[in-house]
Amino acid sequence: MKTKLFKILLVVTLFGVSETRAGIVILDFESLSTPGIGYTHIGPSYSEYGFNLQAVPIGGLYYYNQDDENFAGSTALFAMAPGASDPDTMLTHTNGLTFDLLSLDISEWSKNWPSISITLIGTKSDNSTVTSSLTLDGVFGFETFTHQGFTDLISLKLTQEFGRYQYDNITLDVIPEPATVLLFGLGGLFLRKRQ
Repeated sequence: MKTKLFKILLVVTLFGVSETRAGIVILDFESLSTPGIGYTHIGPSYSEYGFNLQAVPIGGLYYYNQDDENFAGSTALFAMAPGASDPDTMLTHTNGLTFDLLSLDISEWSKNWPSISITLIGTKSDNSTVTSSLTLDGVFGFETFTHQGFTDLISLKLTQEFGRYQYDNITLDVIPEPATVLLFGLGGLFLRKRQ
């Protein structure tokens, strides 16, 4: 009976951990990589590794194809609404888990694009917010920005102030649900008791 209970608890614990994908996640968008020139529209939203990115309030998400002169070295997303003000991008976890923002890469939208400023707005689980303003150096290519204080987030908004930009390699630390942590802990205690 103890062996059967142990197996059930182990399966439930492992299933819970895999479902929440707790730990470090890097949204690199490489699964979208496409040869050719120009850019590709992927729709108003895109999901990867348990996270959803959405153009808000309207518009779509796009990426440059590999052979385009504005491809910045790896597949990256940008938000655009042709004929209207360009949208922001909202990032959330599809299961509502909280997360920490560790870093992200940002590039100018194209080779002839001027230096721009971007504001990140993180909404925490207690509904407080944290902001950070980033200014690109005006040299085409990715810059890595690391962030402190962007912890326990339920959403992250990347604003477009005066021009478009590409974003890539969003590095996040996913905080597991309390129930998953409890199951994992119970599984560990049960293993310890069995020895």
